[in-house]
Amino acid sequence: MDENNHAVLVLALVFLAALGGLGFLALSGSTGQAVRGSDTIKPVFVSGPNVDAKVGEFYTYDAMVRADVPPLQFSLQKAPAGMLIDKDSGVVTWTPQRGQDGQANVRIMVLDGMSRSSEQSFVVYVSD
Repeated sequence: MDENNHAVLVLALVFLAALGGLGFLALSGSTGQAVRGSDTIKPVFVSGPNVDAKVGEFYTYDAMVRADVPPLQFSLQKAPAGMLIDKDSGVVTWTPQRGQDGQANVRIMVLDGMSRSSEQSFVVYVSD
């Protein structure tokens, strides 16, 4: 979102608040058009993870989400020891250690600015 769209969004939210909170307004990430909160959809994952990893090697996955209402917050609901996710960007990082070879079950949750969530589950196959 560029600075002009951001300014329009802020002004629209201030206007709605001044009118007694008649609804929620946001800019659609896909179209840049103003939409009411009731017209938006919950976040949807639009990327697929790298499902192969090696013990001792850095693993990364950038979880990409289509969402109409920012901000987004990411979290790991299920993950092997040592796996982390950046709560703002959705980037997953991990370096599998000895003893973590085999299958690692992962579940990511994203929450949008209207507290709607989506999850993505996958298995990372770790080789030695």
